[in-house]
Amino acid sequence: MVGIAVPLVGIVVTLLVNRATPASSPAPQPSTDRADSAAPTSTEKRGTGSAPPPKVRFGPGDVRLEFLLTGHVDLDSAPPLATDSRTDGTDISLESHTWVDVHGQLAPLPSTGPDPSEAECTAQLQNNGTEWIKKLARGVRFCVQTYEGRTAYARVITAPTESAAGTVLLKVTVWELPGE
Repeated sequence: MVGIAVPLVGIVVTLLVNRATPASSPAPQPSTDRADSAAPTSTEKRGTGSAPPPKVRFGPGDVRLEFLLTGHVDLDSAPPLATDSRTDGTDISLESHTWVDVHGQLAPLPSTGPDPSEAECTAQLQNNGTEWIKKLARGVRFCVQTYEGRTAYARVITAPTESAAGTVLLKVTVWELPGE
């Protein structure tokens, strides 16, 4: 008899409690106090989701390199610094008119299409990142993770032929680090 009475008492108590609570009472709302909530996710830290996108540090703007065999760009400088010699902050090195080398990571993009957002560049860097592009030519597009961790996008506007010195003109956008 005790084996049947305990479940029966539990059912009766549940019914009485449910009848005492009005059906129209609102469900408890989750806390919006950040101190009580969990730590931000990696998505929140990268500035995606409901947070505003990262601010543009530079661009889209032109970065011009005049060189014989090499040229270097520091994208973390504001504005980006183009030189004929490598510095501690060099992010992109152009060598022998055909190689693009970075000191962080780069991700090639299709030669056509709209300019990517910071989030799209970050995704490309995570999924298709490499350290160099074999051919520097007009229309080549790529995303870069800079030495200091910023995300940047570059499109080649002009480039000399393999056998000639000359000007490389890049159209560049550099985004601030999250929190800057």
